[in-house]
Amino acid sequence: MKILALALATCAALAACKTQKTEEPAGSSLHQIEKLTAIRAWNVLEAGRRVGSIVLYAAPEAPDDASKHYFSVRNTFQQELGSLDGLGRAWKFSPHQREARAVGSGTVLDGARKILGLGPDSELVEVELSALRIVPASAKR
Repeated sequence: MKILALALATCAALAACKTQKTEEPAGSSLHQIEKLTAIRAWNVLEAGRRVGSIVLYAAPEAPDDASKHYFSVRNTFQQELGSLDGLGRAWKFSPHQREARAVGSGTVLDGARKILGLGPDSELVEVELSALRIVPASAKR
């Protein structure tokens, strides 16, 4: 009789267990995820020829806060080849490598030159986001 009572008590305890499932991106508990939107764009020219572009992404609630800026450096096919942060640090992506390689710091133009492998005569010309086929955040509503 004692064995039956113990078995029933064990079954009752197990029936009261609950499981909970939570999903989130891997490692997100270690990082703060921020949504950035495209707000400005430039063509990168060398000898008058377009060789790439740069898109500035910023936090909508703080568009002037450089600590929340991200510059995407792209080739003429809009493939991202590297990035710069709001503090002027530049990284270049390498094929088959997990992490980007730091290539220097300075102005946005300096970083773009290092990422795209350009000379000192290259320049930036601001363009509308739509010229790069990027829809501005204000048009997504």
